Amino acid sequence: MGSDDEITQTSITLSPVSPETDLPVNMPCAQEIIRKLNSNTNARATGLSVICDMSTQSNMARFAVRIPKSDSLPAAEGSFQVRFPGDGGEEDEATPVCELDYASLIFDFPPLTALSQAVAPAGIKSSDIPSILSALKPTTVKLAWGAEFSYTRMAVEGTLTVLDQQDCPATCFFRQRSRDLQSPVPWEIGGTLRPQGSAIQFTFDYTKQQGSGRELITLSADATAASDDDTPALPLASIGEIHNQPFMGGDHTLNVATGVSLPSGLLPEMLSLDALSLVYDLSNGRTSALAATISCTPDLSFIPGTKLESMCLSLVAGRDPSGGAWQYSGLLEANGVLGSRDDTDAPDPPYFSASARFPDWQFTLQVADPGDLADFDTSHLNDVQAFSGTGNPSNEKIRLRDLNAVYTPSTGAYSIDLDLATPFTIGEGALQTSLNDVRLTLDKDIPESPASISLEASAFLAGIPTVVAVSRAGQTWTIEGTVQPGTSIDQFKNWLKQNFDCSVPLLDDLGVDLVNLSCRTGQEKSLAFTCLGQMQVFEHPATYSLDITKAIDWTFQGTLTVPTSNPDKLPLVFTVDSTTGTQGRLTATWADPVGVTTADLIPQLPEFPLIGTIALTQARLTYEAQHGHAVTLSTNTGGAQESISYVSLAPAS
Repeated sequence: MGSDDEITQTSITLSPVSPETDLPVNMPCAQEIIRKLNSNTNARATGLSVICDMSTQSNMARFAVRIPKSDSLPAAEGSFQVRFPGDGGEEDEATPVCELDYASLIFDFPPLTALSQAVAPAGIKSSDIPSILSALKPTTVKLAWGAEFSYTRMAVEGTLTVLDQQDCPATCFFRQRSRDLQSPVPWEIGGTLRPQGSAIQFTFDYTKQQGSGRELITLSADATAASDDDTPALPLASIGEIHNQPFMGGDHTLNVATGVSLPSGLLPEMLSLDALSLVYDLSNGRTSALAATISCTPDLSFIPGTKLESMCLSLVAGRDPSGGAWQYSGLLEANGVLGSRDDTDAPDPPYFSASARFPDWQFTLQVADPGDLADFDTSHLNDVQAFSGTGNPSNEKIRLRDLNAVYTPSTGAYSIDLDLATPFTIGEGALQTSLNDVRLTLDKDIPESPASISLEASAFLAGIPTVVAVSRAGQTWTIEGTVQPGTSIDQFKNWLKQNFDCSVPLLDDLGVDLVNLSCRTGQEKSLAFTCLGQMQVFEHPATYSLDITKAIDWTFQGTLTVPTSNPDKLPLVFTVDSTTGTQGRLTATWADPVGVTTADLIPQLPEFPLIGTIALTQARLTYEAQHGHAVTLSTNTGGAQESISYVSLAPAS
């Protein structure tokens, strides 16, 4: 009410009412609501009270409802209300609000002795009630309709003895999402159970599978809803205590602690069971599936320089309906920070998440937002700090673009992958190499050992841009990369000479297409590279792969592939003889018992009778830098070995 002389509300009561009742106020949908109530339910509207709000120009309708007497129950009465916006409402006047979202009624039933009695007013038959719920002792019944009375929901409160729990406070829900009298829709059945003396409420759902007829009840509890941040609602001393939780006492074949075999020391002493769900097969009286979520504040030593702040273990167990062996799976998820929160003046440290799966329980770690690494002080990470002392970062501190890691808690081994945002210089003297776009990997087999280092980066080898792979052992760096000398072949040869006293006159004549290079810095400098290219042999464009190693002595290994004039014949593959070759001479041999003819091999033969048909079985090639090559060809004639010499004095290039 407003002031003494202002009337803000008035009410009108009509009884009886029907869909044809004329209403004296602006409520265009009231008759439609009454009509749908009468046609879609077994209830009837018996009265209507209209409350008019003068200030908002809206109307409230309260419908009185009566459910007729049934075989098991006397008639019952209830009411529901609907608000209709008036002319001053925000809704479009051309589209008045007519839909009734929910009509909730609480009926004053007499004392009930059976669930079948309580649900009769909604048209639920005894055959619709599962046997596991039939013993529910009802105390309160609530009936509701929605979706313009096509959706029916009945809630029955009471107590129920179920599985291994006695007299649980329970609420059973029956839901029917559409009302089709010609083809009735099955009732959906669920509810809540609260074990005696427990603060945890379980929800349940009942299903009956078509075809097999299996009856299942799924029970789920969310313990976090009944606890505060400091005190877990379901504390655990170990994951084995899951078996002591409500509804878990009936099956002793399940052993989660053994089934998932967690590494020792992975979880702290105090755990919290946050969620529990199990599926019970009513057809055979067995538990067929279980899921549990356990959280904790870990005291696990992860990767040095990281701090775990929370960890969550999700466990799942299941088995065949016939009762076979249990199958287990598990997932560990952790969250933490890089560095420390101790410095209150520093920006928030980067957050990371990590996860591990059963059975190996190997954690993979990722930074949540790599952008947070831009200002992160990597000196907090011990292994990165140790790495920075092995080279020369361009800035005082190494900065990161991204970080990922793998951690194995059973051994303490881990591997960290980092994208560096700062260039890094390795080596010394003329072999000093600047690395950019560095992708660094630090590996430790045991926590106490030094980390092994490997990285990929873009760099210049012999002044030629390339991508290199770099590893480090002690004070020695090993650099591997592939270069394409092209017009820079002289620059490449000068680099070999300057750094390794490596002079290979062969490279003056051979066409070099690609060089796969590996060199070591430090006191034991070494060089190994593979040249791929081409040369002319028998006036054919031959290809070669030449492995050259320069440590204390030179070694040559490789192959020389010479095609034949006959495309139907396989090429001759010469093997480079590393014992007789030098940096100025290449020797190679070939042998084939099947043989090719001299005509297959040498396009321009002298005009000697039968020479083109001679079958060759062996060949020895000598290539001398700046002088060309000579080939000795061998054949077997009448059991004796004959030789033919071929000499090309023109340089191979």
